[in-house]
Amino acid sequence: MRKLILYISLISVCAELSAQQKPLFSNYWFNQFYYNPALAGNTEFIDFKALGRFQWVKLNGAPQTQTFSANSRLKKMPLGIGGNIYHDATGPIRNIGTNLSLSYSINLNKGGELSAGISGGIIHFNLGNNIIIKDLDDNAIKSAQESKTLPDFSLGIYYKVKGFYTSFSVPQLFQSKIDLSTPDPLEMNKLVRHYFWNVGYRIDAGKKFQIEPSLLLKAVKASPVQVDINLKAIFKKIGWLGMSYRTDDAVSVMGGFFIKDNLQIGYSYDITTSVLNTVSNGTHEILLGYKLFRKKDTDGDGVYDKVDKCPNVAGLKENMGCPQDSITLETLEVVKIDKDNDGVPDEDDKCPNTVGTPENDGCPIVDDKQKEVVDKALANLEFEYNKDKVKDYSLPYLDRLAELLSSKKDWKIKMAGHTDNTGNPEYNMNLSRDRVQSVKFYLLSKGVNKEQVIAEYFGDTKPIAPNDTEDGRAQNRRVEMEFVFD
Repeated sequence: MRKLILYISLISVCAELSAQQKPLFSNYWFNQFYYNPALAGNTEFIDFKALGRFQWVKLNGAPQTQTFSANSRLKKMPLGIGGNIYHDATGPIRNIGTNLSLSYSINLNKGGELSAGISGGIIHFNLGNNIIIKDLDDNAIKSAQESKTLPDFSLGIYYKVKGFYTSFSVPQLFQSKIDLSTPDPLEMNKLVRHYFWNVGYRIDAGKKFQIEPSLLLKAVKASPVQVDINLKAIFKKIGWLGMSYRTDDAVSVMGGFFIKDNLQIGYSYDITTSVLNTVSNGTHEILLGYKLFRKKDTDGDGVYDKVDKCPNVAGLKENMGCPQDSITLETLEVVKIDKDNDGVPDEDDKCPNTVGTPENDGCPIVDDKQKEVVDKALANLEFEYNKDKVKDYSLPYLDRLAELLSSKKDWKIKMAGHTDNTGNPEYNMNLSRDRVQSVKFYLLSKGVNKEQVIAEYFGDTKPIAPNDTEDGRAQNRRVEMEFVFD
């Protein structure tokens, strides 16, 4: 009986606070599709999200919710599809919901996009066995134990332009009756219609940093409007930090990080500000996200949208995806040349002829393993005494360097030959030339393109140590190597 009393007390407090039936999440801004079917296919990839929320920790019977969703846009139609599955438990009551969503999008003037969506599914309710029933004639308890499956429908709209976005949705549209065979003067014995309105703006504060304030309003019958005020800082390619204030409920702190371009992991902690703060240890929430990228070519001209300067008009590959006659003074202001097709316009690209990454200003990022290949080739490079012949011991390390360059056809390596001051300067200059050319020819024999190897030689003109000791002369007899990118 004590468990049932605790459960009833919990439900009473929840109803007094918000009367919400739809599970809430602090990290909703990473999965707005959960509340609004219009966001199905809003991204250029297949988007998978999983959220786990453990509310009011240490409070017996407190809500626990898990949800998984996926959505994507169809390739050749302005339609998005997606689906949600969630499990929600509060005290002895369990419900599992699932739905499928469909959205339709149209492009508006000035780069805006408007989407409308609908979803339909079912919610299955049942009462667990972990309660003690005192009144065997309680029709509500008897009915709940039989379990109920109800239809569920939602509508939504979504608009975005540049960094601004806003949406409105109505989950549990038809308010299906749960039918617990008991009087229901407050109409709590049915799915309650919810209203969500969300607005936000993403502000670029630099090439690698964004700030996103947002607001979420939630309205439910017989309950005051609840407001979420949010602020998020996004560090591109790294992660995010954020804070949120939910009226009459909690203050949330959250953060997460990106793994490469397709995986994200996040966590939030709600500090309870309602009357429940005296009996709970706050709320924990975990987010997992995965992006399955696919190449998109809206106009079907063979140039993917990521590098297509005219993505909605079929054009020529050599013209960056634009028609030949479209290059006018007017379009030149819009079309930005990107010769290496790495997504960084040449005017901002420090390596315009080499495929790189936006976070490195258009230049490649040389990782630790690639650096190690060059370091080992240098550390183990030896020549026959007073000759330009590379010792056999050094060849396996040069082979690994050749393999790396062959896999990176637009990378170049610059080699510089040096000697000590023993002998006359002309001899030293020729020896440094012959040695660096010997290394170059070996790399070419292993399939490296001639344009990838830059050979320079300086004889004894650029010492790095004094030549008056054997140790100093040994340091000056060297070949230097470094990657260079055009």
